[in-house]
Amino acid sequence: MKKTERNIAAIFARNLKFFSQKCNYSQEKLADVSGVSRIYLNQIKKQRPDPTTGKTRNVGDAVAR
Repeated sequence: MKKTERNIAAIFARNLKFFSQKCNYSQEKLADVSGVSRIYLNQIKKQRPDPTTGKTRNVGDAVAR
């Protein structure tokens, strides 16, 4: 992963944590609402995967509700 991609992944992970807490979503609830697995969410938080645009949008939409 390039440095820019790592920075974006870090920002996304930080924002995901913030908005999940703001919405009072557990990881299980966020997975249900966004349509991705808990394992995938955990990987995003650890900045491991290269999430697809569709999955990223699903997770972002879930915490924006």
